Amino acid sequence: MLMFGKSYREPEPEENLETTTFNQSSNSPMNDIGSSFTENKTRMQSSVSETESEEISDLDTPEVVNNVEKISRIVSPYFIVLIGVALYRENFLIGTVLIGMGMLFLLKVSTKDIGKFFNWTKKFLGFDENQP
Repeated sequence: MLMFGKSYREPEPEENLETTTFNQSSNSPMNDIGSSFTENKTRMQSSVSETESEEISDLDTPEVVNNVEKISRIVSPYFIVLIGVALYRENFLIGTVLIGMGMLFLLKVSTKDIGKFFNWTKKFLGFDENQP
């Protein structure tokens, strides 16, 4: 199957050499070769797993995560506004809502600020619950 111009290859199944058993005497020179092969394979696997864990730990540091979060906080409001502008002609309501949300995010308006504004508007119009 072609995907993005490259053919898809299935990974070849790994041969499990450890499960192959031979019925030989314990004094055989082949037994010494097999044990040394198993030891070397174990060493190689441990060294590969150490390098993989080092690579993963380098990518998973809090510094990298913090940088990505900072970039996301900067870029996401602009993205929301751009999507709102793109949808504005097709669907006026959704476009307007997205543009408004993006602008509120850019101005760093919180829900507490919106609640305060709503309460101020109720008091200004005379719909405050505290009045007799």
